[in-house]
Amino acid sequence: MTADPRGQPSEAPYVLGPLVQLVVGPKAYSVSVHESVLRPRSAFFDAALNKCWKEGREKKVTLPEEELRIVTLYVQQLYTGKIHVKKTTTREGLGRSDNLPEFLVLAELYVFGERVQDSIFKDTVTNAFAARILEPLGPDYSFPVTSALDILYKGTHDSSPIRRFMVDMYVRFGCEWWITCSPDDHNKDFLVEVSRALLKGRRTGVVWCSSSGKSMPKLVDFDMSVYHEKKDVK
Repeated sequence: MTADPRGQPSEAPYVLGPLVQLVVGPKAYSVSVHESVLRPRSAFFDAALNKCWKEGREKKVTLPEEELRIVTLYVQQLYTGKIHVKKTTTREGLGRSDNLPEFLVLAELYVFGERVQDSIFKDTVTNAFAARILEPLGPDYSFPVTSALDILYKGTHDSSPIRRFMVDMYVRFGCEWWITCSPDDHNKDFLVEVSRALLKGRRTGVVWCSSSGKSMPKLVDFDMSVYHEKKDVK
């Protein structure tokens, strides 16, 4: 039986009203989105489109430093509620310390959400990270490493929930090969936070080890809402 495509009217995006033009990247690509969809979600765009500014009067916001693929994925999520990123299906050609391509895109998306101040989008990306982690590729699960973490740490504030999520994943599930022997491969702030969390976890009994006699914790048992900025995102 096919999935029911019907939805509740209350779930549909409000698409009446004017369109806003987002001018993206150095090549000035044009991406159109309904103002009624964009402004309620993003504090940045809401402020930029105030009629007291030129952007608000012209319904045009220039984003010269952004990438078209990231802005496109953001706008798609505004309308569909989903992150339409290409799913990784194999680890072939990747070493144990290499990121899945999906993780790199998700990291860039989260940082974009930080820049445009869209909490719902950031929480949805966090859920996408968790969903990717929960899908094994072969016998193993994959977690973000090295460059994906560097993107997140360079693009978020100190108390960002995504930072706490990544640190918790390393404390609860981490393997030694996630951290390479080269210090230059890793974000220093992340290494400090993981080290402190491991020491605290050892003292409080949170850190899992094979000799403890306890079952390894499962990500599916985690309450993802603790890593959300808005508690109603599922």
